[in-house]
Amino acid sequence: MDNYSSNKAGLRINPATETHRRVAASGQKLTCTAADTDYTVTVVAETRYAITVDAIGVIWLGIADITIDANIIRSVGPGRILGIEIPVGVTTLHYGSDSAGAIGRLARIDDT
Repeated sequence: MDNYSSNKAGLRINPATETHRRVAASGQKLTCTAADTDYTVTVVAETRYAITVDAIGVIWLGIADITIDANIIRSVGPGRILGIEIPVGVTTLHYGSDSAGAIGRLARIDDT
């Protein structure tokens, strides 16, 4: 039996995000100094990223202001690795947390 993960569009993606090669020098630190606040980071459209969260809080991700619940499209908790795909035309990733002091690490994935 094959085991696949899917993105929101229903396309198959490799479930083993942690085994993908990170693109050198693509890492970005996501720091949430306050809870329930919208922060942004620049990303490359039509690429995949892996995000990990340190020991505090849950980080929410969106392509619009995440202080509006409807805009939260993914979330990742402490110690987890999540693969996300940036849509066409999107170069800003919005993020925030339920906890002040939450820190995440974002790295572009080489899918080749």
